[in-house]
Amino acid sequence: MTVVQLPAPSGDLVLNPKDPMPAARAFVDAHHHLDGRRVLHHHRGTWRAWDGACYPAIEEAEIRAELWGFLDGAQRRGKGKRPVPYQPNRARVSDVLDALRAACNLPADVDPPAWLVGLAAPPPAPRPKVARSDPPPWPRPRVLVRRAGRAKADVQIQTSAVALARPSRNSDEVRAEPEAVA
Repeated sequence: MTVVQLPAPSGDLVLNPKDPMPAARAFVDAHHHLDGRRVLHHHRGTWRAWDGACYPAIEEAEIRAELWGFLDGAQRRGKGKRPVPYQPNRARVSDVLDALRAACNLPADVDPPAWLVGLAAPPPAPRPKVARSDPPPWPRPRVLVRRAGRAKADVQIQTSAVALARPSRNSDEVRAEPEAVA
């Protein structure tokens, strides 16, 4: 038989019994976080907690017992806004357990074995905003139209370092010419 001693919450933890979600998040932060990542998951009706090597299934009674101990060490606001003991009861623990299911939910479409990447990760950095007056980071192609004799037109598209092919005047072949600006 293994005896595990869980740390009691500090006496300054004040929770609202009518709002169980912050209590569920505080419970996870206090007991089920490792290196900034949540290690307690509720997946397809089963609780799973990290044991150092994998996520074995654990009984809901174990989670409920941990919650009782956690809430017993917490406080709530009493009359006059003074902190008083939280005094957990069956209804309060069940409300926090329901909120804990939502806070620790792992989507049902995740099939084990799976890497849990990105859970509780910091949000992505915002993309830089570019003003419309800024020029694009690439050169814009220029289209030059030159009129030749006998009402024929040569069209040449120029870019910064590439000269595109243009048709030869005397035959159907295409030849590349060095970039020239008229």
